[in-house]
Amino acid sequence: MSGYSPLFGSFSVSKWVFNKTARKTPKPYPDEHPLSAKSIDKAGTTVTTLPGYKPTPLVPLDKGAEAAGLGALYYKDESLRFHLKNFKALGGAYAVLKLVAEAGDNIVITSSTAGSHGRSIAWGAEMAGTRCVIFIAEGVSKGREDAIAALGAEVIRVPGAYEESFQAARKAAEADGWHMVCDTTFPGYEDIPLTIMQGYGVLVEEISEQLQAEQNLETHDLTHVFLQAGCGGFAAAIIAAMINHCSKKRPRFILVEPDAADCVLKSMKKGSPVFLEGDISTIMGCLEVAEVSMAAWPILQEYCDAVLAISDRAVAPAMKALAEGVLG
Repeated sequence: MSGYSPLFGSFSVSKWVFNKTARKTPKPYPDEHPLSAKSIDKAGTTVTTLPGYKPTPLVPLDKGAEAAGLGALYYKDESLRFHLKNFKALGGAYAVLKLVAEAGDNIVITSSTAGSHGRSIAWGAEMAGTRCVIFIAEGVSKGREDAIAALGAEVIRVPGAYEESFQAARKAAEADGWHMVCDTTFPGYEDIPLTIMQGYGVLVEEISEQLQAEQNLETHDLTHVFLQAGCGGFAAAIIAAMINHCSKKRPRFILVEPDAADCVLKSMKKGSPVFLEGDISTIMGCLEVAEVSMAAWPILQEYCDAVLAISDRAVAPAMKALAEGVLG
C-alpha cells in the first residue's frame, strides 16, 4: 500500500494484518489484574510526585485532520516528558523506585536499552540512590550512551544488536545477583515488565482528563488510536488503560512498526509470538525489536485490531511535518 499525501509526501505501508478475533466490546480489567485502573492509579500516585512532573500536551492537529478528512486528530507530545523527553520516563523510573522500595537501596539495577529505556532506568536509580549498570548494543549512538552515563549509570557496550545486549544484562544479573529492570519478558520474568506498563498507563489518565477539559470528549469518543509497537509493552499498556475507561464502546487500536522489525505483525498472522531472525536494523532505533513481550501479547491478541509495517522512508517526512507544524 503506497501513495502520496500533501502533508507527508510519498508513503509506504509494506505489510498489514487485521486481527479478526479482536474483542469488539470493552471489558475493563478487574482490580486484581496488573493493569487494572486500581494498579495504574497506584503508579500515578508515584509518577505524579516525581520532580518536574506535568501532563504532556494533547495537541490538536487540525490541518492534518482536514487533509485526511477526519473530524479531529490529536497527538500526545511526549517530547516534553520530564527532562528525559520521552514517554519511557513514566515506566522504567517507576519500576526502579517500586523495586527499591521493596528490596532496599543496597541493590544493583541493570537493564539493556537502545536509548530511552536506559535513561529512564538510570534516572530512577539516581533518584533512589542505588547503583545502575546499563548494557547497550554496538549500534547505539554515542549521544545516547552519554545521556545515560550523565544520570550516573555505568554503561557497557557489547558486540551485536539489542538481543545481545539484553542477554548480556540477563547473564550479569544471574551471575552477580543484580536486579534486572527490562520491558522484555522471558519465562518467569513478567512482574517487572508489567510494573513498567503500569507507569505507561498514567499517560492515558492524562489523555482522559485532557479530552474532558479541553475537548469536552470522553475516551470512548475516540474512534482510532495509533500506537508504536516495539516489543508491544507500551502499546498493550495504553490499550489496557483505555479499555478501563470504556464501558460500552472502545476505539479501534492500530499498531505501527518498522517493516524490518515486524515481530507483532508476524505474531498476529501466526496467532502466537514469533522471534525474528536475521537483520532487523531500522532508523526507528527504539523499535528494533525481534520478539513480542509475553506480558503484552495477551492484551494485543484481545484488543489490537490491526498492525501496519512501514518503511524507513516514511519516517523522515512525518517527523519533518510534525517539527514544522505542517499538521497544525
